[in-house]
Order: sequence, then structure tokens, then C-alpha cells
Amino acid sequence: MEAAGARTRAAARRRGRRLRGPATLKEQRDPQPGGRLLQRRIEEDQEEAVFREVVSFTPDPLPVRYYDKDTTKPISFYLSSLEELLAWTPNMEDGFNVALGPPECRQPPLSSRRPRTLMCHDMMGGYLDDKFIQGSATQNPYSFYHWQYIDIFVYFSHHTVTIPPVGWTNAAHRHGVCVLGTFITEWKEGERLCEAFLAGDERSYQAVARQLVLIAQFFRFDGWLINIENSLSVSTPAPGAWPAGPCAPRGPSIALLGLIRPVPATAALPPSQLEPAPTPLPLHREMDVLHRGVQKPCALSFASLAPSRRPLLCSRRMCGFLHAAFPFHCVLSFPDCCVHVLPASERTESRTSGWTLCSTAVGLRGFRDQDPFAPGVKCPPVCPVPGASHDRPLWASRKVCLLPCLQLAAVGNVPHFLRYLTTQLHQQVPRGLVLWYDSVVSSGQLTWQDELNEHNRVFFDSCDGFFTNYNWREEHLERMLGQAGERLADVYVGVDVFARGNVVGGRFHTDKSLELIRKHGFSVALFAPGWVYECLEKGDFFQNQDKFWSLLERYLPTHSICSLPFVTSFCLGMGTRRVCYGQEEAVGPWYHLSAQEIQPLFGEHRLEGDGRGWVKMHCCLEDAWNGGSSLLIRGLIPPEVGNVSVRLFSLQVPVPPKVFLSMVYKLEGPSAVGVALELTTGDAGSCHVGGISALSAETSSRRSPRPLRVPPTKLAKWVGRCGQQLSGGWVQRCYEVNLRGCLLQALFVNFSRPPGSQEEENFVCRLGEIQVVDANSLLTPLPQVQAVTVSQVRWQPAASEGESGPAGLRLSCTLHWAYLLPHVRCFRIHCCRGSGGDSPCRGPSEPEKPTLLGLAFVNRYRIVDLAVAPAEPGRDGRVEFLVEPIPKEGFLVPRAEWGRAAMLYSTPRT
Repeated sequence: MEAAGARTRAAARRRGRRLRGPATLKEQRDPQPGGRLLQRRIEEDQEEAVFREVVSFTPDPLPVRYYDKDTTKPISFYLSSLEELLAWTPNMEDGFNVALGPPECRQPPLSSRRPRTLMCHDMMGGYLDDKFIQGSATQNPYSFYHWQYIDIFVYFSHHTVTIPPVGWTNAAHRHGVCVLGTFITEWKEGERLCEAFLAGDERSYQAVARQLVLIAQFFRFDGWLINIENSLSVSTPAPGAWPAGPCAPRGPSIALLGLIRPVPATAALPPSQLEPAPTPLPLHREMDVLHRGVQKPCALSFASLAPSRRPLLCSRRMCGFLHAAFPFHCVLSFPDCCVHVLPASERTESRTSGWTLCSTAVGLRGFRDQDPFAPGVKCPPVCPVPGASHDRPLWASRKVCLLPCLQLAAVGNVPHFLRYLTTQLHQQVPRGLVLWYDSVVSSGQLTWQDELNEHNRVFFDSCDGFFTNYNWREEHLERMLGQAGERLADVYVGVDVFARGNVVGGRFHTDKSLELIRKHGFSVALFAPGWVYECLEKGDFFQNQDKFWSLLERYLPTHSICSLPFVTSFCLGMGTRRVCYGQEEAVGPWYHLSAQEIQPLFGEHRLEGDGRGWVKMHCCLEDAWNGGSSLLIRGLIPPEVGNVSVRLFSLQVPVPPKVFLSMVYKLEGPSAVGVALELTTGDAGSCHVGGISALSAETSSRRSPRPLRVPPTKLAKWVGRCGQQLSGGWVQRCYEVNLRGCLLQALFVNFSRPPGSQEEENFVCRLGEIQVVDANSLLTPLPQVQAVTVSQVRWQPAASEGESGPAGLRLSCTLHWAYLLPHVRCFRIHCCRGSGGDSPCRGPSEPEKPTLLGLAFVNRYRIVDLAVAPAEPGRDGRVEFLVEPIPKEGFLVPRAEWGRAAMLYSTPRT
């Protein structure tokens, strides 16, 4: 049955809306004849918005940039051109790709001088299954989980602007790892792109930089790797600028410019006595040029000093003099003659103060082995100028040659672009980073150096760090020590894990590269460690992944998380089924990067000395407590010791006065081994421990928390499972810790032999969840999900299961809601399907159990191809959507606090 207020989809589109929103109060009071009101219902103190929809199969495609063209699932995207970059502005569709928040607090901070580890993820062109923002049903996807070793994650592809898929950003940020996108130009198309924004004035490259900053700020990632892998132009005369004649250049020339004070022609001052100008000229200025006594206007665009594309034909003494004496240098093309220019606006002031702009040109027909600044050296008479004096040193000449308009050098603007981008990013993105890849050198040539040196140092000085190419040797590292100075940690020495080219190490010998890099104190950039997935057997992926990183472990310092709450279910963001607190919800493969939880310090740990005790940790997809996986711990307790323990997490958390800890675990087989959670605290001298016995007197003290057997009444609904045997054989232990002035440094799990046992004890244990929560945070009321709306509806017919029954429907739509994201870990989206006006999720008898649709990490979710029954004649079909917030503390929220929206749908009148 169709209400009078309902509109066809075509009419709704003409009004710019897909659905009629919740009814206003006026609509509730003033019913329209011939139909039922759209209404907002209040049930069980929960506001529910009710929307009405008339089923229509009219196609209404969504933007292909943001949605998969086949499924309409939201996807992460890239930008393929400069035009797309400059045209991009944030809109509603971009909201799916926004990360949940900035990187978690970590120690040491990224700004410390400790050598860092960068992981550059380049896999088969990028944007594979990881592009599906809400996940996919992928079998055997690539998964990365050794985050504690990583400081910076770069998502790399060969698209011009690579925006990291939000799943990677969420997973990295959860571990305190910053995420960079990639801005890349390549080959001839890259040259054209660079000329378009670098060979103009500052407005061009600043516009590009501002867009890059805006994109990083909006999508909440942390910066950019800049990779210019094509040649860049040096300055050249504008077409037609040079008149025919003796002054016309016969080859490339170099002009070095600087402000110096004129001196008498007969003076021979050493470079140390030349005074630099107090301020350099602006980078772009209209100037007058004196030529044969006539003033002519000419626009000059300056660029940074760079070697010529051809050998610079001047003596070392001359070049050193210019570097030492001039406050700035510029690379321009000149004829082989002396040129002096004086800005018209500063001519009077300059004459009074004695400053003028001096330049000297050295070209293929220039000075060669002579020192042009020595007394008596004459200007080479290659370019005769009437009235020009050639019997004085060049720096004392007062005449000029014709200076045509020059095109700006693209390579000369790169440092300005990098500095502007870096400055703007630091202002808008906390702890933002801009890195430069070793490709173009300061002459504009594409010449990989495999090191930081004088040819690319100008780019390093203009941003936060330098990523070297991969074909280096130890002598390159030794040379870089002098170039990097105090910024050793800002040099990321590239290691191609695929071992392509003439490289050190690679593959399972990558540790050889890291040994040399760390020996010299540099950071490392691991390129494409997904080699273990791309080139080896998929069925052995987890074993190969663990082997690869275990070989590097000694060279990879870890970082610590330093904020509460600290909660993890060890989920990898993938699995063969979905589990919620021990209850299986769905069977089948799934892959959702944003759902990856904080991962521990994987590896194998053995007792010191001659003891035979050991503990190994692995990912486990076979069983899970919450999500798709758990942590599998195998070990052996030798007869000579009473217990073994393994560190799970490194932390640096100032502990509040009262902390609640929880551990969910399960022992396999008939083992009677004891399992306990332990923690270490620093600042032992001032750390006051209440109610916990200390196991050692070290500066970093190991504590065994007291079990929390009877939780406080206000917390009972969250910790009601403590101490109980749960479904699937899981056990939850809860602890209360009272500390003052302490720093929580690490979490351990301890395995102890059964009382009276003298035998060797093997054990297999699965950890399902760890929680460390400030007790006060559990007493703070949670916000409610509000203003749930439905939009972008698409209907499709579904094949009927039987010939006699009506064909089913497939519903796709987008949910939006309001909630404070800093409070949330994720949202679980459910639905209930029924008919008529009653809620199937809250029926008078047995309510229907909601069906889990998926997870969201922003305030929106796209429902795709949901099977619903067709509306019966004279009755409305009904589907109800529920938004369940999962707070950061990891506890379940009562259903009364979920967000709700219902849709009533009907067939059109015939």
C-alpha cells in the first residue's frame, strides 16, 4: 500500500533526494488524505527514523571513482592526472575513505633520532582486494601483521596520486605507524606533467602542494613520498627570444648570479672581502634591462643552483668562490658574454647603497681553464657588445648584453615545491612527513645515485627525508655519513626485497642489507616485502612471512604503544568465519583490513643459558574469540624450571590509579598448565604497588595482578563473564591493579607447570583477547548513535527460488548516522527483515535475532544486494537497520543504545 507522501524514485531524483527523510513534526500532525504518515517512532526510549520507499528498477549509477561498478561497494581510489588532482574537492562520497583517527601515541616518537624502519608496499599495481573499504570475500589475501617493527608505511602504486586505501591507514595507525601516499611522475608523460606545474611560477607548484596537503588532511593519513622518475628541464630561452647574430647561443650555457658590491676595476679583492647582499631578490620580478643604452622590460624567473646538463666549463676556484661569496645562485641560459641587470624599482636605492646584480656566463665558448675573477682577465670576445669593456675583471663590468625572457627551469623549482609542501603539511597534519626518492638529480637528469650526495642533497635539505635507490654498496653508505651529518635517521636506505639489479641481500637474505645499513646508523626502507606472498606458495604464506621477519628481527627496533585503553582480539582482519565473543556469526572467507587488531611481538623465544624451554607465537585462523583469528602459543617447560613466559606487547603507558585487565584464553588438550597475565612497571623507585606481589626487585618489575572475582556492580554488565568457562572452551580472567606513579612497560603471558609435576610440560594455548582499561573510563556514559538515515537506494530483482513464488528483491542503500568517532572502536551493522509496521527486532513475542551485515569504521555504511522479500499486496515490506557501536574499551553495548532506522517499501500502483 502506497502512502500519499511517497514519491516515485524519478520524482525523488528531480528533487535531489533518493528517499524521503524522517517526517517533520508538521507532517506528523497534519496527515495527508489517502495514506499513512511517514513517522518517527519512539519505542523503548530509542528514537527510530522510518523511511518510505516505492520499489523501482530505474537505473541510477553511482560515481565509478568511489563505488565498484559491478557491486556498488565503496572503494578506495587514486588520481591519474594533474587535472584530477587540482580538480579534487572533498564531497560526501569521499567520507567512506576517511581513516578513523591519527596514529596512536607511541614511544619513541617518530621525531627521535633512532634509526627507523620504513615499509614500502608495492604489490601487483596496487588497489587489489584492499581497495574494498568494507571488506571482501577474498580467500588467501595478503596480510601484514609485524607492525611493531615498522615506523612508516608507504602505499605505492604507479598512479600519479596514490591515496592509501583506508584499511591500511586504520591498521597502521592502530599500531602507532604513520602512513604515506605516493606522488609519482614517470616517463614522457611524467615530463609533461612536471613541466605543467614546476616550469611555471610559484603559484603552480604551490597549488599542487596545497592539494596534496588537503588530501592527506581530509583522509587522515600522514604525508607523501615524492617520486619524480623522469627528466626535468633546466632553464632555456623562450622560443624566439634570441635574435640572430653573434650573441645567439651556439650551445648550452650556464650563468651564475649573485648580489655583490661593485669595486674599482683595478682592485683585486679576495673572495673573503666581498660582502653578500642583505637580502636576495624575489624569485620572480619584472626587471628592466640596459642594452646599448636602451631600457627594455624583461621577466626573470630564478631557480636554484644545479649543474648543467653538459659539463660546467669553469675552474674549481671560480665555482668555490661563487658558492662562498653569493647569498644565492641561479641557473639560467645566457650567451657567452657578460650580463648585469638592475631591477628598475630598486635602481636608485641600489645605486645609493652600492648593490647591483652581477652575473657571469660560462659556456661552451667561455673561459675554460681561466679564472674570470682574477685581475686582468678579459671577457672572451665571443659576443662583442658595443661599448662593453673587456679589459677589466668580469665582476667590475658595468655594461650589459641583451637578456631575453627565459623559461623557468622545472628542476630549479623542485626544492621550492618540496619546502612549501613540507611546511604546509607540518602545519595541517600533526607529525606529517614528506620524503624524496632518489631519482632526479639537481641538473634535471634522471640518474639514480644509490646514495645521498652533492647531486641530490638539495632535495634532502628541502624535506623530511631521503629514500635511496637500491643498487648501493657499503662505500655508498660510508660516503653518506658526511652528507647526512646529524640527520642519519632521515636517510632511508632502499632495500629491494625482490633482489632486482645489483643489490646487497634481498629475499631471505635481506638481513645482509640491514646489517650494513644499521652498522652505519641509517634508517632502512624495505621495498615490496610482499615478495613472500607474490613469489612463494600461498599455502605457506604465514610460515614464509614469519620466517622473513624473524631473520630481520635483530635489526628492527620495536616501538611501544603509550595510550589506554589497550584492547586486542589478535584478529588479522581476515578469516574463514566471523566470531563474536565466542559465538559463530557467519561462515565463509572474509578480508577487512580496518578490522585488524593490534598485533603482538611474533617470534620464537628461548630460555637463556642451557635451558630447553621455549615459546613460539603464530597467527591462528582455525579458531577465534572475536573476529577471525586468535594468537596461537606453543611452548615447552623443561623440568629444571617452574614456568616460562613470553612478552606480548611493549608499552609505555602512565598507569592510572586503578586499572582493569582481562585475558581470554583456551588450552588445547588435557593440559593442566597454569596461564596468567603479567605486566612490568618502570620507575620502580616511585612506583607504589597496592595488593600485588612483586616477582623481582629489578628496575623494571614484573607483577602478577590479583584476580577480580567479584566486579563492582556498575561494571557487572561488562565483566560478567570473568572467571567463567565460556562457550567453545574459552576462559576469561579479570584482574584489578592498583598502582600509583607507575609506568606500564610490557604485557607478558606466563605458563607454569602444574603443582607437583616434575616432568617436561608441553602446552598449546590460544589467546582470544587482552584488555587493559582505565577503571574510570568504564564509568563514563557512552554516547548514543543518533540520526540514522537511509539514502542512495537501488533495487534489483532477484531470481525466484520456485516457479510459483514471487521473485525476490535485492536492496542496496547507504546508511549515515551521527556518533563521536574518538569513542568508538568500530560499528557493527545489523538488519531485521519483516513486514508491516511491527519491528521484527523487537516483536511482542520472541524477537528476531539481527543479521550481521558487516563492520564500519566511519559514520556510514553501504549495504549491497541485501535479499528482502517482495511486499505483499496491500502490505508494506519492512527492513530495519541497526548500528551497534563498539567502544574502544571493547565491551558490548546494550541494544537499547544502538542506532535504528526502518524502511517501509511497497510496489508501485498499477
